[in-house]
Amino acid sequence: GAVLYAVLYGRPPYKGKPQEVLDQVVEAPPTPPRRSPAPGPLCDIWRRCMQMDPFDRYPNASQVASELGAWLEGSQARERAMVHVREASELLPDLRDAQQTAARGRERARAALVSLRPSDDLQTKEAAWALEDQAAAQQVEVDALYQKISARARLALTQVPDLPEARVILADVYREQAEAAEAEKD
Repeated sequence: GAVLYAVLYGRPPYKGKPQEVLDQVVEAPPTPPRRSPAPGPLCDIWRRCMQMDPFDRYPNASQVASELGAWLEGSQARERAMVHVREASELLPDLRDAQQTAARGRERARAALVSLRPSDDLQTKEAAWALEDQAAAQQVEVDALYQKISARARLALTQVPDLPEARVILADVYREQAEAAEAEKD
């Protein structure tokens, strides 16, 4: 516990000459520095290690090592998950651009199709149909970006199931898709 305290805060838990340190150890567990934040689970570990009552401490060092290993594994899983969250976030500007391009394409296609008359020549009709095909292809790109973003967020959740950053991305993506479907009466 004292070693973990020193690692977390950069100083030993007690200061003074050997007898002074022993007196402090017998008196009370150390208090952490006020301006040195440390991860809560690690603070819980050193605090439990340094409890006054031996029955409140870990029964052996292997359990301390196990707790530290579990924290480390959780920390590493969060780091891996955050890589996926960053990748998803980096795709959001591309999604916004693709959405705007697709919206403009749909408007051009609708305008061209609405202005068609049965008497228009084949070349005019084909130009309007080409705009419609182009708008559909642009929408496919938007849908693919939605899939990439949500896949990255779901990968993050496989690492850390309750990761709020990934849940926010998924919620936003799903909400946008639902709103778009409602707007299109789909």
